[in-house]
Amino acid sequence: MAKRRVFKNPTQQSIYDTLRNNPPEDPAAQRGQGGISNAYFVGFTYPAMKSRWLRTSMAHAGWAAGVDNSKSSAREVAAQ
Repeated sequence: MAKRRVFKNPTQQSIYDTLRNNPPEDPAAQRGQGGISNAYFVGFTYPAMKSRWLRTSMAHAGWAAGVDNSKSSAREVAAQ
């Protein structure tokens, strides 16, 4: 079962759940757009790097979804 982070802010939780369940097909195409899209790309591409965004920001939720999707993808590849 996929790990699910829990946020106190319902808007952050909605962003996180949306990106976890429906990730962008090409995260690299999102780079440079700023905000949540850029945060998702950074988290997906560099999952070991700590968040650059405040925990209360919407971008932090995007970053967390990117990190968790990256780790899930790595586990799927390793299992094959």
